[in-house]
Amino acid sequence: MDERTSKQEPDDALVERAARGDAPSFDELVERHKDGVYRTAARILRDRDEAFDAVQEVFLRVYRALPRLSDRSRFGPWLRKIAVRTTLSFLEKKGRHVSQSLESAPEAASNERPDHAASDRELGEAIRAALGKLPADQRTAVILCDIEGLSYEEIADVCAIPKGTVMSRIHYGRKKLRDMLRSFQGEGNSPLFRTTGFGVR
Repeated sequence: MDERTSKQEPDDALVERAARGDAPSFDELVERHKDGVYRTAARILRDRDEAFDAVQEVFLRVYRALPRLSDRSRFGPWLRKIAVRTTLSFLEKKGRHVSQSLESAPEAASNERPDHAASDRELGEAIRAALGKLPADQRTAVILCDIEGLSYEEIADVCAIPKGTVMSRIHYGRKKLRDMLRSFQGEGNSPLFRTTGFGVR
């Protein structure tokens, strides 16, 4: 790899050159960010092949639009917006419902008791099933907030909806999840619940 595209180089320098048509710089940006884009797509689509196709489409759109990105330092948020919108467009085109694999949920600690680890696995399955029953709009908002870690403002931006709508969807989505997970009332301190934010209360 060319020294100028080493992984120590900031994104904005790579973006500057890639926007001028420098292919190695764009390739390095893809290499740095493709895994994160794939995780986002896979979490929403729950289909590896579709997620892979979405990633290809994301970076094709990035390549075409990069020269119009005026603030090079905003490449990360800009890429995330394209990734989410592209993935949601895949769902819309295919008439699919949003779901969530929770692949990023924390694993049980290595010294955790086996019965606790089994309980967390059971809880994870219950959360996946519950998410699958949410209306698509609420499911999307919950995933972006509680799994992807986007703020209300960022979700409103990437989904092109008012912040109040985002807050409402997350509120009602979490409430429905809590109602569906009542049988796990005693698991409220599980890392799965602490991380996602929609644990039983």
